[in-house]
Amino acid sequence: MSIQAGRTIKIIVVDDEPISADDMSDVIRDEFGKSMNVDVRTAYNAKSVIKMVEESPCDILLSDIQIPGMTGLQMVSILREQFPDMRVLFLTGYDDFSFAYEAFRQHAVQYILKTEGDEVVLAALKKEIDRLRENEKIMERINDAEERYTQMLPAYRRQLIMQLMLNQKGELDELEERMLAGELYLVVGLLQGDHNHHVKTKMITAGAVSQIVAGSFGKELAWSEYYLFDDVLIWVFDFDTKQSVSKTLFHLMRKARQQLEEQLKVTMFFIVSEEAVNGLDLNEKYVQIRTMLTNEILRGSTGVAIRHQADVEGKEVENAKKVSEMRRNLENIQLLVRKGSIAEAKNDINEVIAYLTTHSQTENLLAVEAAQSLNAAILSYVNRNGMISLIVEAEHSGAMGTVAYFKKLQELLVNEAEKRIDNTVKSVAKLVVKYINSHISENVSTSVLSDVTGYSSGYLSRIFRQEIGMSIHDYVAQTRMNLAKEMLVNTNLKIYEVAENCGYENTTYFIKIFRISTGITPQDYRLKGKH
Repeated sequence: MSIQAGRTIKIIVVDDEPISADDMSDVIRDEFGKSMNVDVRTAYNAKSVIKMVEESPCDILLSDIQIPGMTGLQMVSILREQFPDMRVLFLTGYDDFSFAYEAFRQHAVQYILKTEGDEVVLAALKKEIDRLRENEKIMERINDAEERYTQMLPAYRRQLIMQLMLNQKGELDELEERMLAGELYLVVGLLQGDHNHHVKTKMITAGAVSQIVAGSFGKELAWSEYYLFDDVLIWVFDFDTKQSVSKTLFHLMRKARQQLEEQLKVTMFFIVSEEAVNGLDLNEKYVQIRTMLTNEILRGSTGVAIRHQADVEGKEVENAKKVSEMRRNLENIQLLVRKGSIAEAKNDINEVIAYLTTHSQTENLLAVEAAQSLNAAILSYVNRNGMISLIVEAEHSGAMGTVAYFKKLQELLVNEAEKRIDNTVKSVAKLVVKYINSHISENVSTSVLSDVTGYSSGYLSRIFRQEIGMSIHDYVAQTRMNLAKEMLVNTNLKIYEVAENCGYENTTYFIKIFRISTGITPQDYRLKGKH
C-alpha cells in the first residue's frame, strides 16, 4: 500500500524522442498524479533538464541514457554535484553491461530496459515514491523530537542547576557543559523578616527581579533562573559576554530592591557574585555568599545591598568550608524529611548535632540557624506522621532546640520509623501471601502482584524474601505443589484438571515438575496416597 503524504513529489521524464517522453509522462501522471500528489514534467535534451532542475529541483529523474547534448550519464554527473539526494532511474533501449555499470556508478537506483514495459517502470517509480514518503515521515519524527528537546531544554537546565546548587551532581557531560557554557552570575537574597512572608510574595519578588534584569540587559542575557530554598531567594544569570557584568548587575538589583520596597513594602538584602561562576562551583559559591549575607545582616545592616568581593582569606575560608558542609547537611535533612526518610537522614542529623555541641547558639548565628532549621524539619515530619507524643518525650531530656533534646528526639524518631517500616514490610508480605493463596490457579507473577499491591516488583521481591524466607517464585511453586498433592489424594479429578486448578496450563509441564519435586508421577502419587 502506498504511503500518502502532503508535499508534492516532482518527477522529470527525459527522452530524446518527444512522443515517447510525452507518453511516459502521461502514463505516470495518470497513475500517480492525483492519488499520490505527483507532479510530472517533461524534457527532451540535457540542457533543458539542467535548467529545469536548477529552477525547481526534482525528487526523481527518469532519463534515457542517449539524449542530445550529452549522455544521460554525463548529465546526471553534473546534477549530482548540486542535488546529491535526487533519485535517478535510467530508462533505455541499450541492453549493454557497460551502460548499466556506469549508471550504477552514478548511483542510479534502477536501470530499466524500454522493452520491459510500462508496468516495470511504474513499479520502480512507486517504490521510490513510497521511499520518499517514508523518509518524510522519518524526518517529521526527527524534527518533532528536536522540537520537544528544544522545549524541554529549559526545564532540564533548571533541574541541572538545582542539582548543582544542592551539590547533588557529579561531573558534567558534554551536553550539560554546553548548556552552562556562558558567564554564570549568582545572586543570593533574603527578605527582611522573611519567615513572615508568604510564598506568593517571594515568587513575585523573584520574578520581578528577573524581569528587571532581563529588560535591561536585553540580548546579552542568554537566560536566567530563580529558586526559592526555604527562606532564601537565588538567581542564576547567564550572559553572552566575556566582560564582567557584576557592577551593572549589582546596580540593577539595587534598583529592583527600591521598586520592591515601593510596590510590595518588602526590604530585600542581597549579594551579587563579583565574578562569573563555573557550574560545578555553584554550591560552594552559593554557601559562601549566603554565609556572608547572613553575617552582614547580623552586623546590623539596614538593608543596603552589598556586592561580594572574592577575597575571603585565612580563617574566613575555613569558616566558609564549615558553613558549606553544615548547610549541605541541613539541605539533605530537609530533602529526606520531605520524602519521609528520617532514618536516611540520621548521619546528617548527627553532623548538625555535633556542630551544635561545639558552637553556642547565643554566640554563633549559624548555630542558631542550624537549630531552627533542624527543629522545623523535624516538626514538619512529626506533624505529618502523627508523632507529636515523641516531642513531649524528648523534652524530658532537654528544652526544645537544645543538643540533648535533638539527640533524644532523633533516637525516638529513627526507632519509630524503623518500627513503622517493619510493620509495613510485614503487612505487605502478608497481603502477598494471602493473594497468592487465593489466586493460585491464576497468573500470580511479580508484575501482577505489583499491580495488586501498588509496590514495585523489586521491592516486593526483596521484602517477601526478607519476611517469608524464600522468593515469590519459590513460594508460588511450593504452594501449587502442595495443593496438587492434596487434590491428587483427596479428589477424583483428572490429572489435567488438577494441573489447571493449581495454575499449570500445560499438563505435560505439570507432570514433569511434579516428578522433579516428588520423584514419581502424579498418577503414582495418587495410587500411593490412597493405599
